[in-house]
Amino acid sequence: MKGPISAAADRRTASFSSDRIALVAVLIGATAVGTACGGAGAPASSGISAETDTSAAPAPAPAPAPAPAPAPAPAPAPAPSPAPAPAPPVTYAATVSWTPPSLNTNGSASTDIVSYRVYYGTDASNLASFVVVSGATTTTTIISGLSVGTYYFAVSAVNSAGTSSVVSNVVSRAFP
Repeated sequence: MKGPISAAADRRTASFSSDRIALVAVLIGATAVGTACGGAGAPASSGISAETDTSAAPAPAPAPAPAPAPAPAPAPAPAPSPAPAPAPPVTYAATVSWTPPSLNTNGSASTDIVSYRVYYGTDASNLASFVVVSGATTTTTIISGLSVGTYYFAVSAVNSAGTSSVVSNVVSRAFP
């Protein structure tokens, strides 16, 4: 007779349903694998005796054990603090002072000065930069933003027509 067969012995259970199939067993503390041959009542080769039970459905397969919970993820590392901003470059300032001219080149009194040009640079023969200092009585200015090196300075007076005088003698200042 073909039909479901349930085997039980020593609290070990196996289910199979055919004349010739592989035995699937759930055993406490051991695993049994065998083959059943023949009809009802045929002994299983694993040493487990089988009885025919036509009224009972095959024993349900046990539920698989739940997968272990994953390990908790480590806390995220704190964001690195931003690197400090680089220090601004070191710059220097030069205070340039002069005495206003009292005579024009023709010997007449100098009464028409409206501003001065203060020329500067790192090459005494090429003072490529200048600042305009307004006012006939202003005789000092500060030139800032200078980097390390030697700078050269000269001054010229400018009249109301915009004509510049001859440039003064060149002076220098070294910044470490």
